Amino acid sequence: MGMVKKLGLGVGLLVVVLLGVALAAPGFIDWNPYRAQIAAKAREITGRAVAIDGPIEFSLLPAPALSVHDVRLANVPGAQVTDMLRLDALKARLALMPLLRGRFEVEQVVLIRPVIALEVLADGSPN
Repeated sequence: MGMVKKLGLGVGLLVVVLLGVALAAPGFIDWNPYRAQIAAKAREITGRAVAIDGPIEFSLLPAPALSVHDVRLANVPGAQVTDMLRLDALKARLALMPLLRGRFEVEQVVLIRPVIALEVLADGSPN
């Protein structure tokens, strides 16, 4: 085998190994230290306090996905129930191309065992 073929084979093998490591790496990262940042971003979006009491998981294969467990969304002041929403888990499938550009675009959201408390407050406004 010629030197050029060996070099090409070596570079090809290196690319395959690096790609495999890049795809598998998110599964080995502990995402739980980012819980407060994720909850803060959710608060920014919803305008309500969000608590994530369970584990956070992120994977790239077979499709990019984020799972957060034991999630609570605070109710408005004056409501009878503290949490407007409680979930055993929220699972979101993310679009790959925007993710590669550093943006999160959600393609699908699945709520596992949601409990939603809807009520009309004393002043007649909904929560």
